[in-house]
Amino acid sequence: MKTLSISHIYFLFSLWVLTLPTEGHSSHIIGADLTYRVINPSLSQYEVTLTMYRDCANGNVGFDPTIYLFLFRGSTQEGIGFRQAQPNFTTPDTLPISWNNCTDIPYNICIEMGSYIDTVILPPIPGGYHIGWARCCRNAAVSNIEPDQGITILTHIPSVKPNNSPLFKQLPPPFICLGKTFFFDYSATDLDGDSLVYEITDPWSGRNSNGWGAHSNFSSVVPRNPMGPPPYVPLAFLPGYSAFNPFGSGSFSIDNYSGLLSITPTQIGLSVF
Repeated sequence: MKTLSISHIYFLFSLWVLTLPTEGHSSHIIGADLTYRVINPSLSQYEVTLTMYRDCANGNVGFDPTIYLFLFRGSTQEGIGFRQAQPNFTTPDTLPISWNNCTDIPYNICIEMGSYIDTVILPPIPGGYHIGWARCCRNAAVSNIEPDQGITILTHIPSVKPNNSPLFKQLPPPFICLGKTFFFDYSATDLDGDSLVYEITDPWSGRNSNGWGAHSNFSSVVPRNPMGPPPYVPLAFLPGYSAFNPFGSGSFSIDNYSGLLSITPTQIGLSVF
């Protein structure tokens, strides 16, 4: 079985729109996804792609000119180096917004998407590899978590054979309507035909249990935003919210086998889950 991990933010609307702040620390990240594919099985050569989503309406930081991907042994969590991934874009894509009739005056939502790609040879080792990325900071306009927190995204390459990561079929819409049950097919495809299981989990902040990582009060060293090995610190949610209740009161669940997401939000805000 394979586990998929993505961190994302929903904008929630009713017949009126919440005004969002624009001040704050360097913040812009809405979510990210880390995937890989085999490009040369005989060499165990992989193409690794980090796709990041940025708030271009409220965020005050652009895309990085390059990012660092960190490698860890799957058996011992030992760090074995890092890679520089280059942007696969000149100008980031701006995602289209389709407004629903539950909004009164459409809010100025702007989401940019940019991908970074690296090619790496990873010979089979016991336990395989973890590949990770950490960055500060998440969008400061988010209303269900403590401010100034980073993001950590991790993927695993098993050791049994050259392997491809699952790929999500589609992106969720940027907003859902207050008081209405929302269903979304959050399933993925897998080139290897492996079985997939879906679950709601704790999103990670930008640091590990020893304090290494990318967060607002970490003094920068080279490489920038140094990432430590697992385990990682979960996001700190504000009172009344949690990883399994990110929209406050109301229902929130995912079908473990189909990937069908169900949300019934009862509070207006911007929510990360």
